[in-house]
Formats: sequence, structure tokens, C-alpha cells
Amino acid sequence: MAEHFDFYSNQILVGSVTGVIVALLGLFLVLRRMTFTGLTFAQACACCLTVATLLEWSQIWLLPMSASVMLPFYSRKSINRESWLLMGYLFFVALTQILISIHANLRQNLVDAYFGNIVTMEAVPLPALAVCGLLFLASYCYSFKAITATSLDPEFAKVAGYQVHRTEIYYYLVLATALAFAVKEMGMVHAVGNLILPGAAAILLARSVPGAAMLAACFSLTATLAGFSASLWSVDSEVNLPTSSVIVLFLCAFYLACFVLGNMRDQWKVEMDI
Repeated sequence: MAEHFDFYSNQILVGSVTGVIVALLGLFLVLRRMTFTGLTFAQACACCLTVATLLEWSQIWLLPMSASVMLPFYSRKSINRESWLLMGYLFFVALTQILISIHANLRQNLVDAYFGNIVTMEAVPLPALAVCGLLFLASYCYSFKAITATSLDPEFAKVAGYQVHRTEIYYYLVLATALAFAVKEMGMVHAVGNLILPGAAAILLARSVPGAAMLAACFSLTATLAGFSASLWSVDSEVNLPTSSVIVLFLCAFYLACFVLGNMRDQWKVEMDI
């Protein structure tokens, strides 16, 4: 199996870095109780990818297209937010199916957009990956307190002197960029799994937001490496497991484990107080 790791080293590295970035951004969606927003955003990206393929546009247009169609769904103030997001999700699903009926050859593109396959994505130059990763890490650390305050209590963030609107614009722009790339290269299922599950699992155990961010990154990285290991091992056994789906199953396992451990910890605390 070692030779497979060498051959797919670029895909493993890109998948690991992208997964960690998406997980760190998704933590704030979980804190905002906007997990369904992530699903709607990912479906919008998949729909935009289908449109770009149908019109034979360069996929460089995927980011501005995705960011534009997401604009109506950014607000957290709507009383009927969940219904609004559900409408958006169903709209993008229905539109994608209509596009497929217009052009039958898009069916395989839609399958790729939903499930993806990390091992078949094009190699990314390592210098470009390193620069993007370092820029994201630097900006994430710099704006971490502002995004945390804005996510937990926007009114307190304003009183504390944070530029709430600028912080929101920055956060959603970076989220749209990372999510569009993740959906394009690794599929919607993988992107949503990394967006929601690591952060949701981390919050069940962590005692602080920085601790939850570190746990979310660790969960995403571990699931990616474990998923690649299981998938590449299956190549030798002629089973050929889909890498993206295996990674998502590991993320689900981490969430269930954290859910059980969190409940056990809470029960132990109650018993100790008694």
C-alpha cells in the first residue's frame, strides 16, 4: 500500500488541507446554529458547477457564481430562516435536475459533483497549496476573535468594537471560496461532511472555542488520512471503496463517539454534584 500513498501523495495533501480549512470555517456555522445553511450552500455550488459545465464556461467562474447565488441566504435574522433555506436547497436541486434533462451528458457531472473522487482530482502545485494554506491560517488567526464574537453574539461584538459587517463579509467570502473548491474537487457529500461534522463533534467535548477549533481540525485530518488508508487498502483487495464516502463515514463515527463521550461526561458531572 506504500506505493499507492506515494502515487496519491498530492491528492492526500490537498484533501487534508482543504478538509481542515472547511472544518475550521464550518465550526462557526455550527456555533451560529446554521448547519442547514452549509447544505444549501453546497447544493448551490453543485448547481453552479452544472451550469458552468452546460455553458462550457471556465470553472474559474464557479466562485463568483456560487458567492452570488448564496447572497440571499446569508442573513441570520429571518424568523423563517429554516424554511427559506429549505426553499433554496430544493430550488437548486430542482434546477439541477432540469439542467440534466436538457443535456443528458451532465448526469455524470452531477454524480461527480455530489460524490466526487479525491483520488482522481488534478494535482495542485505544492507551492500554490502552501501559499493558500498559510494565507488562510494567518487571516483565520487574525480574525478568530472577531468571527467568534460575531458568531456567538453580534450585539456584544458591536459593543466590543468589532466591525461586524466587515467580519461577516470576510467570513462568507472565504467560506464560499473554500466550499466551491471543495465541492468541485471532492464532491458535495465530502464538503458538507467536513463543513459540519468536525465542528459539531468538537463542540460536544471542547470547553472553549479555540479548543473546539483544534479538535475540529484534528477530526478532519484524522478522518481524511483514515479514509485514504481504507480506500487505498481496498485497491489491493479489489473492493475499490470510494474515498470521499469513506472519509465521511469516519467523520460520522467521530461525531457519534463524541456524542456518547459528551453524554457520559455530563452524567458523571451530575453524579459528582449529587
